[in-house]
Amino acid sequence: MLDRILLPLPERSRDARLTSGLINLAVGAGLVGLGFAPIWGEGSTPSAPQALIWFQGGYNVASGAVELLWAPSRERLAREYAVMPIEDARQRRARVRFGEQSLEDIAADGRRRRVLSAVSTVAYGLGTLGIFYRAQLFDGEPLPEPVGLNYLVIGSIGIQSIVSVIGALSTSQDERLLDAYQRELQTLRDTENVAE
Repeated sequence: MLDRILLPLPERSRDARLTSGLINLAVGAGLVGLGFAPIWGEGSTPSAPQALIWFQGGYNVASGAVELLWAPSRERLAREYAVMPIEDARQRRARVRFGEQSLEDIAADGRRRRVLSAVSTVAYGLGTLGIFYRAQLFDGEPLPEPVGLNYLVIGSIGIQSIVSVIGALSTSQDERLLDAYQRELQTLRDTENVAE
């Protein structure tokens, strides 16, 4: 059971992480570059749309860098599990213990990443609102026209934040791996007890 769960993890996880990280870096770099384009006009203070583009680009670059540099536990631990020796009973028992502990560590890492992802998404939404409405927040200016645009902006960011909080409260794929293993193990033990 452990082989079936752990052995495919490193390659599959690494490929998805690298692809996502590189895409985020490319999109972020493109947005930051767009912020320097001459379409924004002259001036010493960046306009709100220009600051928003830089903020979004910086967020994407930071997200991509974190994905590329912070490898999840499932990649390292599953690789270590794969190369453990299984020549005698003692080594096999040690490998099983290591595999079970690895699943618990992988689940804990998945929990951390799930919560941090939700917090960063909510912070991103609040930062976007702060930049978009900085004149209203700090200078007391009226809301931008048309008023419907404000509902759209605030509503979409509110929905994004709610979805992130719901994601933080649900279980991650890494946690589901541990749950699946524990269920299968319990089923196997129940079957053995019935056979006896």
